Amino acid sequence: MEWIITLHGILLWISLGPFHFHVSGLYCDGEKPVIVPPALVVKYGDPATATCRVPYDTDMMGWEGSVIESESGRQIDLSVDRVTWSLLDPGISCFADSRHGTCVTPLPITIYKMPEHVALFISDAGPLVEGQQYSLQCEVQSVAPVNRLTVIWFRGDDELQRSGRPQFTVEGDQSQNVTVSTILSITASREDHRAFYSCAAHLDMNTAEPIPDTRSNSVRLEVLCNQSGIIIGVVVGVVLLLVIVGAVYITLKKGAQVFYRTMQAFKRGGGFF
Repeated sequence: MEWIITLHGILLWISLGPFHFHVSGLYCDGEKPVIVPPALVVKYGDPATATCRVPYDTDMMGWEGSVIESESGRQIDLSVDRVTWSLLDPGISCFADSRHGTCVTPLPITIYKMPEHVALFISDAGPLVEGQQYSLQCEVQSVAPVNRLTVIWFRGDDELQRSGRPQFTVEGDQSQNVTVSTILSITASREDHRAFYSCAAHLDMNTAEPIPDTRSNSVRLEVLCNQSGIIIGVVVGVVLLLVIVGAVYITLKKGAQVFYRTMQAFKRGGGFF
């Protein structure tokens, strides 16, 4: 029977057949274990595998931390059926115990979780007024990790802007999945009338295949346009028309008077028979 115990960075290998007690981890003068892949980026709930190798014979090598497996040899495989948050604390390391001491290599693990739901809300449910400012709130529920999350804002299919970690309000344990909300402020305009707004949660994990964005519901805006500009335009148009008509009238009137005087002059001068 054997036990492996990690205590303050010292690996204890206890064997009761035949009563063997071995303490290692105080030094390492050999090559450290090589893990392939050197880091894991795994979707929450998916399986994960890794392989640890050393170029020398070992008394014992294995995985320690949240997963404990051991055997002698130069290679040991890791297989996790379902990745959960428990793997992050205390983490996983590969150790090789040999004549070189105990050499340890940690395996960094990043777990990402797709949002359970993305929702868009607006601060005012009624028709918006042109020129007034309003707030749109995007809420991303149960997502991780928050430092790799970006919220993308859309009007129709056009991207408006992106919001990152400094603009987030976060609820929950940030080492695991959290709920994130962020605000977009808009000034209602004619272009917003009957336009559809939405937001999307984007996780950038540098994975071989891009992670699809999770899109929210669409919110259609109704905007009451400011009529004062239209009224002023109509009034200005009417005034200009009256000015033009008046100018034409005055011009015609003066022309008629000149014509009348000319005719009278011709008559007095005998210009007509």
